[in-house]
Amino acid sequence: MNIPDTIIGFATIENNSIFSCSSDVRQLLEEIGTEWISSFDLEELPLFLTLNVNVVVKIFLIEANNCLAIFQNITEWRKLQEKNLDLETIFNNSHDGIYVSDGNGVTLGVSLGSERNFGIKSSNLIGRNVIDIEKEGVFRPSVVRLALESRKRVTVYQKTRTGKVMIATGNPIFDENNEIIRVVCNSRDITELTLLKEQIKKNEEIVKRYESELMELRLKETKIEGFITNSKKMNDVLALVKRAAPFDSTILITGETGTGKDVLAKSIHNFSSRKNGPFIKVNCGAIPEHLLESELFGYDTGAFTGASKGGKPGYFELADKGTLFLDEIGELSLSLQAKLLQAIQDKTIQRVGGTKTNHINFRLIAATNRNLDAMVNNKKFREDLFYRLNVIPIEVPLLRERKDDIPFLLHFFLNKYNQLYSMEKRFDLESIDFLCHYDWPGNVRQLQNIVERLVVLSEENKINKENILSLFSKSSIDHEKNASRPLAEVNDLFPDTNEINFDNNFSLKLKLKEVEKSYIQEALREYKSTRKAAKQLKMSQSTLVRRMKELEIDLLNQN
Repeated sequence: MNIPDTIIGFATIENNSIFSCSSDVRQLLEEIGTEWISSFDLEELPLFLTLNVNVVVKIFLIEANNCLAIFQNITEWRKLQEKNLDLETIFNNSHDGIYVSDGNGVTLGVSLGSERNFGIKSSNLIGRNVIDIEKEGVFRPSVVRLALESRKRVTVYQKTRTGKVMIATGNPIFDENNEIIRVVCNSRDITELTLLKEQIKKNEEIVKRYESELMELRLKETKIEGFITNSKKMNDVLALVKRAAPFDSTILITGETGTGKDVLAKSIHNFSSRKNGPFIKVNCGAIPEHLLESELFGYDTGAFTGASKGGKPGYFELADKGTLFLDEIGELSLSLQAKLLQAIQDKTIQRVGGTKTNHINFRLIAATNRNLDAMVNNKKFREDLFYRLNVIPIEVPLLRERKDDIPFLLHFFLNKYNQLYSMEKRFDLESIDFLCHYDWPGNVRQLQNIVERLVVLSEENKINKENILSLFSKSSIDHEKNASRPLAEVNDLFPDTNEINFDNNFSLKLKLKEVEKSYIQEALREYKSTRKAAKQLKMSQSTLVRRMKELEIDLLNQN
């Protein structure tokens, strides 16, 4: 390499003294002196002497007792030496492997990191072509070869014969003629990272499955359409909800089917500090009893035949940091009631088939259309569980008991379905009057369904009373008429108390069962299905089916 201005000058030495010299050398000798001349013998020539850290002199013998001294500034050489040392240190101490070849793929340098990655000494690689090394399987593919072929930077995954996985990058270096003169490659061992990536992928698949199940529940249960109220009764309920919602106290919501217990539960969740957490709804009456335990508490691998590998989280786990809403809680068996009681008391659950106790942070809301007080008295519901649930009781009034809300509900649902179906339907005054005076045995749910049906089926934009009457069955209209029958006519349905014979075989409980059985049988004969009969009898379908079983009523024999 050319280093300009390194020669300071010349001097001739005779009989151990300076005979002649250049002006630069004379100035230098004035600074450093001439004592160094006597420090060597003529027999040692030629030789190098270091005069100071930046100057050296090379002395040659010309003839007897005559010498030529050449003075040189080595400042730039020292800097180059330091740079070279730095590069060598970096080259051999880099944790990543560094591999250098010439423009033909012949190996010029292999760092200690590359030796470690490839499992071979550099002496066995230097001077050899990378194509031959690749064929031996030391590494595959050769990033040097790929960089030479493409004439650009290349990054690939590389496997070594020791089983390691590398990520390697080859950088071609060009000269002034655009010819490749070097290829510098660096490689990093990512074997552990690859194994970790595979493990993360497996875990992600499990998480995705859990997230999918949780998302389905959240999408179904966390959206609240609104809470419509204008009556004093519902305003009182809403005020109670707002007072109780910020606290984690357990809430028991009671009321008939269709009164909006689930909407109220969602509102409590939305008013609470858990509103950003999950809201998980479980209909205890809709899940078969033999599956309900595993659905609520989850199960571990091998808990039963057909159990998913890896187990499955239950609704309690899904509700962690959120709210668990148990609807129709009166349908729980006594055995499940005991396990639920423990979960509420300890905030812990144990999966079916598992031994690990999981701590769950949840808020519980329960709802039922049954009389839990009576069930406790009849030993069909645990008394201790009832008191655990009944911390803050909220009773949702029937729609017919809060008729001030009906016009607002009609308006709300009409707007909702007009937007949903791109309609412009509206009620006339007569239709609103009729709907406001209707008894609504199915409560808010029935009103919502009727409004949707009217929006979809009415041919004109204005919905009139005739459109409404066409949707109600004859029995529904008769029910409205019966609601206003004189008391004397209603009493005709029951025997005169003067005709009752209180003999030794008399049982009020048995008589009430007979009356209940006759009404259920008559409703089944009239409507031909449990769903329609339950609607007329103002009870849920699950309650009707249970009562039919208790009263030994067969639907097939009611024709």
